[in-house]
Amino acid sequence: MPITEFVLPFFKPEIAKEGLATLRVASKAFDGSTGLLYRQIGHVLRLNGVDISSNYRPVVGLEWDKPESFHTFFPASPFFAEFRGKMGPFLTNAPTPQLFRPSTGKERSEHCFESGLTQFFIGDVEGGKEEVDGAWERLVKELEREGRFVGILGWEGLEEYEAVGGSKGVRKAQEGLMKKGFEDFVVKFGE
Repeated sequence: MPITEFVLPFFKPEIAKEGLATLRVASKAFDGSTGLLYRQIGHVLRLNGVDISSNYRPVVGLEWDKPESFHTFFPASPFFAEFRGKMGPFLTNAPTPQLFRPSTGKERSEHCFESGLTQFFIGDVEGGKEEVDGAWERLVKELEREGRFVGILGWEGLEEYEAVGGSKGVRKAQEGLMKKGFEDFVVKFGE
């Protein structure tokens, strides 16, 4: 089953804009990787509800045919070494990839990358898996009432995100995940 990878590097603030431009070109080194289904570069517009669009916080979104393909690529492939060499001068530290599986009956995540906005949550479960699952299920239920797919969320744009995501039930369900220590990323891919 395909797996989605997000990488959220931190660029040095004084060269962040240049780093994002370089990332868009350097990430093409991934294109020859075995098992890579999809590659998209974006930047975080909102983090936990706060507008950080002027920070040029990048996001690399990759979709792999299976987890083994990701592990073949990272950290020892020549494609990754080429990429790391080009991006190293811009980074404050080495980022850690985050792996996600599509949920709610979807096999792949590419439709979310191609949406106007992509939203995803990252957090540690730490013994509270049942509580996190419950909070996630409440969010899924509220969004399904609004006619949305849930896993990694794809929105048509900021207007739809604010209208649907701002409804009382969806806000309350998202707060349930946030109370569990999850971070909420709203990303614009493909600029």
